[in-house]
Amino acid sequence: YKGLTYSSNVMAAKLIKDTGVRPVISLVRSLGISTPIENDLTIALGSNGVKLSEMVVAYGAFANGGYKVKPYSVLKVETSRGKILYEAPKARIMKAISTETASGITQMLKTVIKEGTGRGANINKPAAGKSGTTDDYKDAWFVGYTPSVVTGVWVGNDDNTKMGGLTGGTVPAIIFRDVMRQATEPFGNEDFGYPDMLATKSGGRTVSQLTSPNVSPTKYRDDTDETAPTEDVVHVNSYQPQMNE
Repeated sequence: YKGLTYSSNVMAAKLIKDTGVRPVISLVRSLGISTPIENDLTIALGSNGVKLSEMVVAYGAFANGGYKVKPYSVLKVETSRGKILYEAPKARIMKAISTETASGITQMLKTVIKEGTGRGANINKPAAGKSGTTDDYKDAWFVGYTPSVVTGVWVGNDDNTKMGGLTGGTVPAIIFRDVMRQATEPFGNEDFGYPDMLATKSGGRTVSQLTSPNVSPTKYRDDTDETAPTEDVVHVNSYQPQMNE
């Protein structure tokens, strides 16, 4: 997970090489990304532009137990006399990824804010997210979430000129922090309600597996801890998917 924590492009490229490009594109499509995507390894480096609104939908699935919610901008339109001219239909909720995948991604993205490139986005409550920066510094973004709120921030110049070294972990992360402190206030310090996760070490790698919610939690230790036992349990509460309309 440290490659993701510290935005290692090498790690991302090697991972896509191992899994194959087509499965990655298929997964991205299921999460709601509709923009054109190259069928090669360069997608690990962000070679294609993506709509911020679609990134927020995708990250929402990570927060929501793998369920993707189709967003809408207008809830209702009324006349001055209260006659309803338009009302948004009920939100469409679709299963995009497994609960196990959503839980694992969330655990990794939490470390981005705790100790990685997204430290500037820390809102002092459970949150996960990821920073992004184009090589020419024309685009910088941060997308993150708590169990109830997802926010995406993009920073760039209207004329698409360079921003002089500005990265996603700086201004976008700070904007995210300031917005989310207010937006999440009604929800208190809620944590992600995912099942326990069992991390089994095998050949120096960690293989995550969901376990029974009845398993007693133990202190989490990462792969670099030589004193850690073969199996560690990451306790994160009993999971209930958010199905609110």
